[in-house]
Amino acid sequence: MSEKAKEINCKINKIYGFLNNKETKVIAEVSWNGGEARIDLRKCWKNGSELKLGGGISLNDDEVDVLSNTLPSVTKTKKKTVDFDAVFSRSDDIIAKRDAGYSTQDGFIKLIHKPGCRLDKKKSVKMITTLCDMK
Repeated sequence: MSEKAKEINCKINKIYGFLNNKETKVIAEVSWNGGEARIDLRKCWKNGSELKLGGGISLNDDEVDVLSNTLPSVTKTKKKTVDFDAVFSRSDDIIAKRDAGYSTQDGFIKLIHKPGCRLDKKKSVKMITTLCDMK
C-alpha cells in the first residue's frame, strides 16, 4: 500500500475580510473535507480568480465568541467614540448661527467678520458671535 497524502478539500462559504491590504491573510467561514463550517484565520493567496488557503487556525463558535470579547482589550489603536451629547451641549445657538448666515466647513462654524459689526471679545474665539444683524 503506497503512502499517498490524503487529499484535503475546502469550501469557502463566506469571506468576512482580509487582515491586510496585500490580501495575504483572511477571515472566512470554511468547510474542510465536507465537515461543519467554522471561522478560519488563514494565510491566503490568489490563483487566478480562486482564493487558496494556507496555514492558519479554525475556530468553533465558542472560540469566536471568546476572541470577539478579547480583541477590544488587545487592540493597539483605540477608536475614540464621539459623545454627541457633549458636542451639542458646547454648541450654544448653533441653529441661530446658521439662521444668521454662518456656514460650516469640515464640521466647524466659519465666522466671517463683516465690516461695521462689533465682535464680543469676552466670548471664546470659537464661539464669537456678532452683535449686529447678518444681512
